[in-house]
Amino acid sequence: MRVLHLIDVWDASYERDQVKLIEYLGRKKDYEFTIITSRHDDGFRRRERCFFEKMDANFWYVKIYRNFSIDFKIPGFHKSIMYAPSAKIFDKYDIVHAYGLGSYSSFVAAFLKKMSSEKKVVMRSDLSKQTYERMLASWKYKEILLYPLKIADGVYAYTEKEKRYLIELGLGSAKIRKIPVGISYVEYERARKRKVERMNDTKRKVVFGYLGRMHYDKGPDRLLYPFARMKSEYSNLEILFSGPLSEEKYGKELLEKLTSMGGKYLGFISNKDKVDFLGDVDVIFVPSRVETGAIVALESMASGCAVVAIDESPMNEYIVDEENGLLVKNEDEIYLKAKHLLENPNEIFRLGKNAQETAKKYDWERIAEMVSEFYKEVWRE
Repeated sequence: MRVLHLIDVWDASYERDQVKLIEYLGRKKDYEFTIITSRHDDGFRRRERCFFEKMDANFWYVKIYRNFSIDFKIPGFHKSIMYAPSAKIFDKYDIVHAYGLGSYSSFVAAFLKKMSSEKKVVMRSDLSKQTYERMLASWKYKEILLYPLKIADGVYAYTEKEKRYLIELGLGSAKIRKIPVGISYVEYERARKRKVERMNDTKRKVVFGYLGRMHYDKGPDRLLYPFARMKSEYSNLEILFSGPLSEEKYGKELLEKLTSMGGKYLGFISNKDKVDFLGDVDVIFVPSRVETGAIVALESMASGCAVVAIDESPMNEYIVDEENGLLVKNEDEIYLKAKHLLENPNEIFRLGKNAQETAKKYDWERIAEMVSEFYKEVWRE
């Protein structure tokens, strides 16, 4: 099956779902993948083609076309990436797969569908609660963003809630499938082993961690008050933050407050170092204001971490409160539940153990097969 992937940003230094999907399915002999994307990295910074050469070389079994691209901001919309379409978009493909609600790629895919109704188009929604509420409030905004999804032959959402949002916005339920984000469970075996070794060290400190972008939407500022309070009350607590500074002013102010309370910022870490980081952290906090896939929550669960997350989708579709993690609604609850874990370290181990079992259900082997079946279903229609 020949599949064209249209992706605004395809930066393999980040293990985004589209990267892992192409990695898993692209090696199979019954798939031939082509990617058309921009020359922007995951931080929306424009790069020269040579920046991507080494990482793209790892995907030797995929044809990758990186065309000239620009970033721009339309008032009222998120920052967007536009790339020069390659003539390759007009080649014959069985499936055209575009990523992201309102993305430039989604409109290119819609254009291809309008040019030829025989083309089969699949789109990933990536609809957050905040965008859904804004679409409800603005008819024009809703119609613009929803147009490519209405044109598509099939759409998939990460969660049941996201699927309901799409139906409430007027998208036909028959074309929507729920396909969760995936993780490579086996890649976190080293983290799980480190966790067991740490549990046997009676003199160790308890380590609280945050892994993700230093960005308002991801909410790491929500951790400052409860962490500062606990730092002043407990001497056996260590706090580690890691991730890129996606918002420079916000990030610098955040990290100044973090270091002033004795926390450490490790900067951006590679995928390999991420596994070690998760092996060294006992509790991971996911305080996101805006989230669609929450892959960090699943990666942390696969590593055997106890996860404390905001009680919103998709986190509350992965976590059953007090069974395989903890759900919180505000900073006061973050403090209370984190304090409980600090005073009851056996709870950290119990929650982490249960979380591992949950994470197995989201292994990429299973998720990639779900996408593969969706391709075939759309292609047969």
